[in-house]
Amino acid sequence: MSPHDLTRQAAGKVRLRTQILESKEGEGVNLVLIEGDNRSLSYLGELLLAVAKDGDCGFSFSPSGPGQVFFADGSELGLYIHCTPCTRGKIPD
Repeated sequence: MSPHDLTRQAAGKVRLRTQILESKEGEGVNLVLIEGDNRSLSYLGELLLAVAKDGDCGFSFSPSGPGQVFFADGSELGLYIHCTPCTRGKIPD
């Protein structure tokens, strides 16, 4: 199943929350939190596999743009999933 087909099927059933977890000074690097229930995290796993198998090398969605239905309120980050080698030659801006 393509990433787009998977996303159409999951609309209204999935809710992810993303945010940056800032490290305390001197304790390492910042982390990205991806949070959701079992169904939502399973969707994300299936989406990663779909992107890996699809002919298109990238897929993105954002809490403030296309795909916003998949993000919980307060989400700070969208996701860009990029499979290499890239068929486009570079990551789009």
